[in-house]
Amino acid sequence: MKKVSVIIPVYKVEKYLNKCIESVVNQTYQNLEIILVDDGSPDSCPKICDEWAEKDGRIKVIHKLNEGQSVARNAGLKIFTGDYLTFVDSDDYISLNLIEECMNEIKDNDFLVFGYNFVDSSERIFKGLIPQDQIIWFKDHMTLFICIMWQIKIFDKNYGVCPTGVWTRLYNSRIIKEKNLYFQDTREIFAEDLYFNLNCFLLSEKAKFLNDPYYNYYSTRPGNSCEGLLKRLDYKLNEINKLSKYFENDLYKSGRFDKEFLDKNYPYLYFLLMRFYIEHMTKKDLYKLKQYIDKIEDKERFYNLIKKAKENKSEYKKWSTKGGMIRFNQIATYYLHCGNIFYKLKFKLENALYNLMHKVQKLLRRK
Repeated sequence: MKKVSVIIPVYKVEKYLNKCIESVVNQTYQNLEIILVDDGSPDSCPKICDEWAEKDGRIKVIHKLNEGQSVARNAGLKIFTGDYLTFVDSDDYISLNLIEECMNEIKDNDFLVFGYNFVDSSERIFKGLIPQDQIIWFKDHMTLFICIMWQIKIFDKNYGVCPTGVWTRLYNSRIIKEKNLYFQDTREIFAEDLYFNLNCFLLSEKAKFLNDPYYNYYSTRPGNSCEGLLKRLDYKLNEINKLSKYFENDLYKSGRFDKEFLDKNYPYLYFLLMRFYIEHMTKKDLYKLKQYIDKIEDKERFYNLIKKAKENKSEYKKWSTKGGMIRFNQIATYYLHCGNIFYKLKFKLENALYNLMHKVQKLLRRK
């Protein structure tokens, strides 16, 4: 029976930690290596971790100074020994059959993706992002590029949804160990899960997607990382720009694409990463965008790539719908001219119309 490693970074979650660990140790698939990484938690979490290790020989505990979730996960990556690997956040919990079902399905795939539910503060469960059942080969460069864009956008008209969290994956450890894959430090870049998974696409030949929500994600916990993220978006554009530099380098070094293809199409990928940022912004943030762009360390690169994306927009029609291209042109234009009051008002009107049309479409679908 193959061994599965489960890496759980732990920090200030004493209220949730026991439930999380119980959901892992009680899995119907028992050949596990469970790595609890205490990231210098100041509460009772270190003690809880040690108590669980005394009760279950499959559990290993790492105590370390607080350096953030990415560094904590990397501490687990340095010592894991499983044939397969998954991650669980210590304030969430998983279905008791998650690992068994995934092990039955992964077969010769490089990684497997499953869905998740949202759990609110009253323990009510709501449907989250759930992929459709499918196997995708990444052998040709076009399919791979489409899937990389899909991971950034989360939704694709042909493939459905693709969750970004590393906790929605079971990875074949080969692609982690052979390529020495680690997380970028969250103190340097934003969306480290996204960056890790984008590289997994680059390193993989085939993946399976399951239409089942095996993971339960607490979306409303006070101090939840997403809650903090929404409060810090005023300076996150710079971190997304840093992530794009890392990934641009990875794309060119991967050998999966020729240079001419990337020179022409990378600007659109860059735009999608920037749009990933803008879609999390409040209206107040949106209209202060010029101030945020000015904080980018390499803002000339930002402007040059967005300009290239606009210049090549006719090339990108194959990647998007007609409506998607209209929206692309609106946002790209606003990025380039957001310091101009005319373009600010123009985009404000376009944004209001876009949101209104989106609401109408949702109402029509319900009928």
